[in-house]
Amino acid sequence: MSATWAPASLRTRLIAIVVVLVTAALLLSGLLATSLLRSYLLAQADRQLVDFASSPALGDQLTTAGGGSRPFSPGAPPNPPVTATQQQPPLPSDFYVQLTTDTGSVVSTTADAFSTSAPALPTLSAAEVTSRGTAPFTVPAANGEAGSWRVVTAPIQGGYVAVARDLADVSAITDRLMVLLTAIGLAV
Repeated sequence: MSATWAPASLRTRLIAIVVVLVTAALLLSGLLATSLLRSYLLAQADRQLVDFASSPALGDQLTTAGGGSRPFSPGAPPNPPVTATQQQPPLPSDFYVQLTTDTGSVVSTTADAFSTSAPALPTLSAAEVTSRGTAPFTVPAANGEAGSWRVVTAPIQGGYVAVARDLADVSAITDRLMVLLTAIGLAV
């Protein structure tokens, strides 16, 4: 190594060392910033999931699955279809909600009308749903699409509800931050 550095002046060696140290510091700080931001955004998504899954509004909506007035019961026939006068336009939502019976049959799903993706939700037993509690977990997108979803499950009478949120926005933000940090690092 000293043979490589021998013809270089002290100034050149110092500049090379400083460039290497600055590059390493920029790389390390960029990775740390991106990791911390991703962690923060996931925690925020998890809080939103848990809050939504435990909201009284969701509980009220689930007890009258399908828009009717009868409570949800896996053995009962579905509620009558909603008429055109009852139907309201779909509102945008970050959440995908799936109602599943104890036998694993999907009773209903509710998703953002503008979403093009859905989560690949696993079929869980009552014991698995109970053991998970309100701990969010990650699943891939359905049908082999790119992306992932955060999911919270909650037991209800006759089955369970799964509430999911697409992580595309989290990935887009962290990817953009990586591009910006790379551009800044190259500029410096």
